[in-house]
Amino acid sequence: MKKRSLFLLVAAVVLAGCTSKEQEQQIRLFWLQQYTNLMMKKIAAAQHNLAKDPRMKEFAAVLQKINAQPLPAAPQQPAPRAKPPQIMEVSMSEDLLPGKASEADRARMKRALEAVQLSNQATLSDIETTFGGDVKYKAFLITAKTERQLKNIAAQSANFTAYFNEQQKLLKNQEAQINQLLLQNTGSIKKIRQ
Repeated sequence: MKKRSLFLLVAAVVLAGCTSKEQEQQIRLFWLQQYTNLMMKKIAAAQHNLAKDPRMKEFAAVLQKINAQPLPAAPQQPAPRAKPPQIMEVSMSEDLLPGKASEADRARMKRALEAVQLSNQATLSDIETTFGGDVKYKAFLITAKTERQLKNIAAQSANFTAYFNEQQKLLKNQEAQINQLLLQNTGSIKKIRQ
């Protein structure tokens, strides 16, 4: 799928070489919209597949076991050189999300939220590859806000259906915000190296 996306982007760059600046911008915008639509469809499909995948229960159990184990003491190493700060949403892994829904519904909410988080990580990685770190950071702020809102909704939802309906609304809003961000930053698209 990535080769197909890259091919579309390469085709847009090649076509841009034979056009005026105005036509070039229209072509770039068109292909960027196609790429964005493709990525959003890929994200939605991945979220849907992850939500239905029975292995997500196994994955959650494995994560729970890993988080329950104490970390080994790290050997003393010299201090690393200063790197740009990495921004990460930190949360403690619990068995279930807090809330008033039944235990089974809260477990489903947690799996749905984890699927969103995995999808968002893949999206941010793709954005960084295509647009660079600055655009990735702005997209991260959007996805982090959505994930926080989803946690709050999970705590307030009476059942999984109510949560899932709100999740779909928030994800559509997130998709629109990321699309707008990408359209605003078409000039940041990195040149593709063979």
